Amino acid sequence: MATRIDSETSDAGMPPPARALHVDAAFERGGVWAGIEPVVALALTELRAAGEEAMVDRHRIPLYAVLRDRWGVLPAIPLTLTDSSVGLERTRNYPLDRAYRIVHGLVDLMNDWHRIVGGAKRWRLTAHAFDAAGHLAERFFREMARRSGGFDVVLLADQVGESAYPASLEAEARQSLLAHHLHGYDGISLADVGEEALADASLKAPTDAFESFYPLLLAEQRHRGLTIDAAATALRALCIYNHNGYYREAALFCDSVTASFDDLVGTDQTRRWNCVGNMFQALAMTERRHDAKTLIEHFAAPHLTEPALRAKMHYVLAMIHLRYSDHPDLALAEHHLEQALADIERAAPSLKLEDFCFFRVFIGNGIAFLRVRQGRADDALQLCHDGHAELMATLGEDRHRLHRSVLRYNAAQVLTMVGATDAAIEAYRDAIDIDPNYSEYYNELGNILQREGRLAEAVSCYHQADAVSAPYSEVLFNLSICRCRMDDWREAAILLDRAMLLDADKPEYHVLAAEIAEHDGRPGDVPALLRAALAINPDYVPALVNMATSLFEEGRLEEALRFVNRAIEQEPDEQVHRDNQAAIVEALNTDASVAMEERVTGPAA
Repeated sequence: MATRIDSETSDAGMPPPARALHVDAAFERGGVWAGIEPVVALALTELRAAGEEAMVDRHRIPLYAVLRDRWGVLPAIPLTLTDSSVGLERTRNYPLDRAYRIVHGLVDLMNDWHRIVGGAKRWRLTAHAFDAAGHLAERFFREMARRSGGFDVVLLADQVGESAYPASLEAEARQSLLAHHLHGYDGISLADVGEEALADASLKAPTDAFESFYPLLLAEQRHRGLTIDAAATALRALCIYNHNGYYREAALFCDSVTASFDDLVGTDQTRRWNCVGNMFQALAMTERRHDAKTLIEHFAAPHLTEPALRAKMHYVLAMIHLRYSDHPDLALAEHHLEQALADIERAAPSLKLEDFCFFRVFIGNGIAFLRVRQGRADDALQLCHDGHAELMATLGEDRHRLHRSVLRYNAAQVLTMVGATDAAIEAYRDAIDIDPNYSEYYNELGNILQREGRLAEAVSCYHQADAVSAPYSEVLFNLSICRCRMDDWREAAILLDRAMLLDADKPEYHVLAAEIAEHDGRPGDVPALLRAALAINPDYVPALVNMATSLFEEGRLEEALRFVNRAIEQEPDEQVHRDNQAAIVEALNTDASVAMEERVTGPAA
């Protein structure tokens, strides 16, 4: 990974920019943020030199994500219990879209940096080896190309070499850094580092240092034929990326790990399960569900004999059939959850009381989720309450706080389903009290308050969700809805524009834009906005209904009938669609009757 800042550019056919930044986007050389880390570091340096500490603080979440070796000099971020919990305490993974929010935050940072330092002058950012970029790096550079204000973005499918980096000074510096870390003193080249030091590096290095140099370490281990050591390095990278919610990048290491799996884990069943569990999560979260299930069946099921580990395995198998499958099999899920309960009971004599309690409640939480899917909401709610009470009685206030917040969150979801709104709001507030920086809790509580018409409270929740998260388009959209209902249409339009800038492929955003256009006296814009929603999702019912309404008001009855019929296909039991259909058919019949009368008697005077 390298950066070059020139006054000229060699890109053929393009005028020279005021500044040219060349970066290596290859995942295998720079990891998740390959090509991004150097420009972000440069942005941080120059913003601080310009006295823009407030702006640095505003972008602290994406800065913290990318510049992990500079945590000590960055503003503190609002940590969730997912961030701070370790070991058994960590029972929740990040949602998949959290990483995408970080990408949006990085693009905002780049644009603010250019506005402060670059002014009106164009800069050029050239990402070399773009075809070898990881998922998030590719998304970042494409987003920069889509919505950057002051950058010309060039994406090149080439291999970075001498032509792009004549000195490759940063690569040499990174090799020296790795050599220094492995040997503990300066003046040694990587070629002089022994195999024992290379073998130990992936196990002993602190996380922030490891993330900085592991691509180079992995390449060197593979170059020297240290297959097992390379697998250990790949496994640690996989686990770190999985922990951070970078699931697609984590999944890239699965093949390297499984190729040496038995040699890597030996006879240690706990290590075996931990490896399988991390790989499973990476695969399942990236929709490689069949591969995830095969992984457990091949590398875990035939080898695990310890009851506590088999309990965990059966729980995960239950989630495959319940949570991750496109066609849930509730009977198989229940079978595996019953096996998990039986195994944890068998494991009780070998476990500490608090660990046994935690595992049993954790499995009960899975059963509660199953009961919701089975339509047994009261049973699910009782399981959530009982589990929370058992944890409080056995563990007190300080242990497994994350899991207690998740239990209260699950109870809130069940209460919402059965219509116990006040109790659901209370449960959400309990979850927030335990984990006050988890943005998703605020967003979902805001949604309930919005549906109840408690708009000021909903707005407060959405603002809190926005404050503890990188740019969150769903929250901006929800705020826009509230502002529409509060008759603040100007602010609603501003919020929605920002949400649509972040995520242009949400049909509901286009439908709300159509509503705002109608209110603003721009009815001519409405059909195009609704068609844009239907281009994203042809079966999106609100867009179908609104299009039918718009066409009906224009007197285009046959077209309106086609759209309402499509809405009925999606929601055949929704009576309002049938009523709309009847009204259109009646209008069509009336028009036909009038037309027939005019043909017989002539038009009315």
